[in-house]
Order: sequence, then structure tokens, then C-alpha cells
Amino acid sequence: MRKIILITFLTSFLGFAQKMDYKAYNNFLSKYVSFTGNVNYDGIYLNKPELEELVLYFEKNIPSATTSKPEKIAFWINSYNLHSIKLIIDNYPVNSINDVIEPFKVNFISYKGILLSLDYVENEILRKLDDPRVHFGINSASISSPILVNEAFEPETLDKQLNTAARFFINDATKNQLATDKSSVSKIFQWYKNDFTASKSIVEFINQYALVKLNDATVLNYSEFNFGLNK
Repeated sequence: MRKIILITFLTSFLGFAQKMDYKAYNNFLSKYVSFTGNVNYDGIYLNKPELEELVLYFEKNIPSATTSKPEKIAFWINSYNLHSIKLIIDNYPVNSINDVIEPFKVNFISYKGILLSLDYVENEILRKLDDPRVHFGINSASISSPILVNEAFEPETLDKQLNTAARFFINDATKNQLATDKSSVSKIFQWYKNDFTASKSIVEFINQYALVKLNDATVLNYSEFNFGLNK
């Protein structure tokens, strides 16, 4: 029954009833997230009403079925990131998102009375919008995640923002160590391989953004993912 309800939700609300205004969200990010993606969870915890007000605003502006793909992607990336923060604050203090029981499967994201999980937003909504770059926009409150940028993703600038996020993540030596003979890359490329290889190989995808170009003979290893808190 729950699966049927969620499918109905997904097919009914992937658009916007009205244009989303990200001004308050931008102010929140600039206040609590550094340029390098470190989150001031202590500050957010002490000012929880700011977070709750934003969460309610997102819920009230639930996607409908009438708008563009960039608007859908921007909304759901921003929602994922905001609710990752909420999950941490709801369980604070923690040292890792994995200190929360079933953090990616717990249904706590409320939209129109339906509760969704982070996994659902990522796998059943964002991934089905067919842009693998979304994996560089979402942040699971973890050190090894792509950084949480301190500005909202906006539909008008989404393509540029996702390309920037992809370049930054792929060339970040703390996440990927690239060399022509052997490279150690993020497990994100292993977990979501099918997304990155829909039209090209992993190497070809990485090379679109990498400063150090790989080749077909490059040996790829996948580094351990650090779920420590990005604070």
C-alpha cells in the first residue's frame, strides 16, 4: 500500500504550483555553511526555529506537475540537503549521520502528509530525472560527500552550478586521487555506476571534468567513504 501511495505522490507532484523563492534558504546557507562546505551545526541547533521555518516553507511549496526539469532538480537537491541538516539537528549531538538509526531509510521528510526518506528523494525522485550530476549536488552531512555549497541551487543557473559541483568534487584530492596509471575514486562512482555509464564509461565521465585525464588502462580503486560529520 505504501509503495502505491508513494508512486502516486511521485507522479502527481514533480513540478511547481508556483515559483520557489530560495532567498530565505540562501540566507540560511550563507549564515551557517562556510565557503568550504563546513556546517555550523552548533549554531543551527541553538537557532532551530530558523531551520523549522525553512522546512515548513519547502513543505508548503511542494512540487505539482506543471513545471520544468531544472525547477524539479533544483527543488529536490535543495530539499535533500536541507533535510539532511534537519536529520542531524533532530538527533544532535552526533558525530556521524550513521549515529542515527537507518538515517537514509527513516521516513521523516513531510510533504502533503506523506513521509519520505532521504533514500526515496535520491533514488525515486532525483535519479529518475536522468542527470547524474545530481550526485555532486546532494550532501549527506558527511565528510566524503560532495561539499554542501553555501548557496541554493536555482533553476536558472542549475546547469552551471551542477558542472561546477562536478568539477570541484572530481578534482578534490580529499575525495578522488587521480593519476593516469592508478586512481582512487569516491565510492559514489561505484554505488551509482549505472547513472554515470548510461551513455559513456566511468573514465569518460570523469574526464569531462578532471584536470588529470585518465585513460582506458587506468586502474580504478574505490576509496572508503567517511560518514563523519561535515562540521
